[in-house]
Amino acid sequence: MLAILCSVAILLSCFCSLVLKKQEAALLLTLFVFAFIFDFNKDMPISFYPLAPFCGFLSVVDRGAKFKAFWALLSWFVIYYCVVYLFGPYSKPVLGWIIRTSCLMFLFLWSMLIKWDRKSILVVAASYSSYLLVWGFLEKIIYNPLRIGGPVNMPTEYAVALSILWGIWFVDFCRQKKNILTLVFPTILVLIAIILSGTRTGMIGLCIGALFGIFAYTFKDEQISSLNKSVKFFIILSSVFILFAIFWNVFMKDLFIAKAMESVLHGKIDNSNKGRIVAWTAAYDAFSNNKIWGVGPDTFSTFYAQFIKNFPGIGIGRTLPHAHNEILQILSETGLLGFLHVSAIVAFCLFSIVNYMRKNKDETICYGLITAFSIFFVTMLVNGTPHFGLIPMIMGIMASFYFNREEEICLQK
Repeated sequence: MLAILCSVAILLSCFCSLVLKKQEAALLLTLFVFAFIFDFNKDMPISFYPLAPFCGFLSVVDRGAKFKAFWALLSWFVIYYCVVYLFGPYSKPVLGWIIRTSCLMFLFLWSMLIKWDRKSILVVAASYSSYLLVWGFLEKIIYNPLRIGGPVNMPTEYAVALSILWGIWFVDFCRQKKNILTLVFPTILVLIAIILSGTRTGMIGLCIGALFGIFAYTFKDEQISSLNKSVKFFIILSSVFILFAIFWNVFMKDLFIAKAMESVLHGKIDNSNKGRIVAWTAAYDAFSNNKIWGVGPDTFSTFYAQFIKNFPGIGIGRTLPHAHNEILQILSETGLLGFLHVSAIVAFCLFSIVNYMRKNKDETICYGLITAFSIFFVTMLVNGTPHFGLIPMIMGIMASFYFNREEEICLQK
């Protein structure tokens, strides 16, 4: 049933992007499908997934065709995939991995070539975060699991994805100094969902977003001295901390997440943290023995199972799907070559949005996107990618500001 629903969603996404030119709706449908790729929807062939982002890419490719940066990026992807496929010294076939990651490539390029504005970005962020919230609350009401996992069926990834999407509009609204009541209610909903997920990493994301938001709110007014801004910043930050501490002690002290946080605050290493340390060690061990190429895409679970045999009494699971650190994951599986490939793309995205912000300081949505990237960057050090497709889409939106800037320059000339 889910395979049929996802197939319909993919076809609708293609129709929205190619015919109706409703790119936001097409992207939301694609994200809806991608959330199920690793768990619920294993029956659908992996080769069907790239169809929606590829059609989306075709619908906007004419915008990028006139820019050298677009052709350079497209060539960068093609060359890397050809090198890996033709020369990668891997024992496991990489074609399936190339097909799956091509979904992310086309999604990134598609998002990059859409002409975004503040409203359209907020529509996508608010719509998808609302969908995640509704799924999580219904999951709790109907099944009452110990930890809700949302459509991705993974509590940590679900919570981090929520905090990333929340960070976009929260910081944007703070930068615009919107009415505080417009921030409180949806923020409380996100907080409750993350609490129900029992995820400490999600709480880290919320803290980063709150810090960026308070900073954006207090340091915008240029008529106030830096000293007064700093005082105001620390007063608001302290007030938020006190309110959260009261909320934590009154409503959360008996919940799963509170017990997990308590073990960390007492300096204890629980099985979750112990598993992360072993995973990091296994990933680094794999990378140190295969620095250029890595041990091969989608092989972490295999070499982790071999590595853990050296520690029979450690008391943690024998299997693990990822390294709980995205940098180590990339280095261990695809080596320095893969790390260089991803780093170049990330650098272009950061350059694009920062360069645009230098000339357009009042573009508040850019601050929200920088916050979302910061939340992802910090949380990826202790976890994997939160949602298949979400980060490439956000990175693509960041990169799109390069083309916005180039078009502004052309108009000025």
